[in-house]
Amino acid sequence: VLQQGPNYFMAKRLQHWRAMIAAAEGHAVSSNVAPASNTSSVLKNQLLAAAYAGANSGVIPPLKIFDPETSNVLMTYLLLHDLYEHTRRAKGGVRSWSDAEGGLAEHPLNLFATTSVHNGIWRCAYQLRSLLEVVVAYFYITKYNTQLLYTGAIAVGAGAALLRSRI
Repeated sequence: VLQQGPNYFMAKRLQHWRAMIAAAEGHAVSSNVAPASNTSSVLKNQLLAAAYAGANSGVIPPLKIFDPETSNVLMTYLLLHDLYEHTRRAKGGVRSWSDAEGGLAEHPLNLFATTSVHNGIWRCAYQLRSLLEVVVAYFYITKYNTQLLYTGAIAVGAGAALLRSRI
């Protein structure tokens, strides 16, 4: 989100706030967190394009960037799931993130955590910000495949990752 700028971040926050208010008022809400996808809008940013390509290369095993078609089908099924769950709750059932009275249990952000698709990020041993240089360097190493670039990029990427890592 940081690479996509403050306007994108604010737009997403406004969507989440409105969804939490609507859910608390008992309305049907489907506001799922979509997986990171190789969409044209994301790939316009060269740094993100390199990072996505590097992440898909298998350098960091739990990470997988989805194709847009896969994300579209998955998000459609999650929308249908949310509509089904709202109908079921209206008939007396209880959704997994709701308490017995139909209100939000524990925390309103559970609305987004229950059905979010994390691409393996939540299982990754490192923070993504600390891996960005490594996956970008790996992408350019494999793209240009020269020994000098390989040695220099590994040294710079490893040094930057060690300095930025918060583990």
